[in-house]
Amino acid sequence: MPRKTLRRKSAHPRSASARPTIERLEARQLLSALPPSLFPTVVAEPTPQNDPLGTLPTIPGNWNLSFDDEFDGTSLNAPWRPVQTYSANATAPPGELETYTAAGVSVNQGILRLTAQKQPTNGRAYLSGLVQAGGEVGATSPSFSFLYGYTEVRAKIPAGKGFWPAIWMLPASYQDRQGEIDILETYGGNTSNPFFTVHRLGTTQQFSMNGVDLSQGYHTYAVDWEPDHITWYIDGQAVATTTQTSLIPTQPMYPLMNLAVGGLGGKPAANTKFPMEMDVDYVRIWQHAP
Repeated sequence: MPRKTLRRKSAHPRSASARPTIERLEARQLLSALPPSLFPTVVAEPTPQNDPLGTLPTIPGNWNLSFDDEFDGTSLNAPWRPVQTYSANATAPPGELETYTAAGVSVNQGILRLTAQKQPTNGRAYLSGLVQAGGEVGATSPSFSFLYGYTEVRAKIPAGKGFWPAIWMLPASYQDRQGEIDILETYGGNTSNPFFTVHRLGTTQQFSMNGVDLSQGYHTYAVDWEPDHITWYIDGQAVATTTQTSLIPTQPMYPLMNLAVGGLGGKPAANTKFPMEMDVDYVRIWQHAP
């Protein structure tokens, strides 16, 4: 697992049926009409310069850094795999238009890049990128998983009809009904309207907000996952929270990031730009110190 000294760097999956073991939207709660105080205005960074780099989350607590990948070098390192846990070499999720392969993933100058390309692959019209820290079902356990803590990803998401970027987590047991936390999703290029979701045991609670266009720069997307609450953050500001404990996963989870084409993103328009990228600056996970 990449564990590097934190430092300043220079500037620079999925479908509605992709995880068939999850019964989605049986008790969906779309809470976009919550009071504005819950969804403060998100201020875009004027330039994609890096995090000023502290060693702790922006929320109080006695934290230990348990995972850190700054994506140095020129190749994808462990624990990441460029296909889903139920795939060996490529993933073609049901309901989506892309195939995920290693060709959609690159690392260069401190950035992980997931690239959607208009390139027929395995019977699909598009090729795209996904990385996940789980293993391969029936073959290996997840390379990295954790139980409770604060996860922060600094990323720049793409705009364009047909794209569905996501940052999320699934159970290390591979029993997907036991929970899924979606740290961030946007649908169909509407990058001013992000969604934050938790699924468990056939029930879903989803929050959304309207703010600035998140595709215009890098932002930090984070979630504080605790036994009694889950709180989502953008650029250090809390934007949603749940205290519905029946929805909170109780098993270790592993992180995933992907750029889907189709699915909830809809069909690309004639003027949708390809190739299109989702860039990730870092992934950091802290847990409470003993």
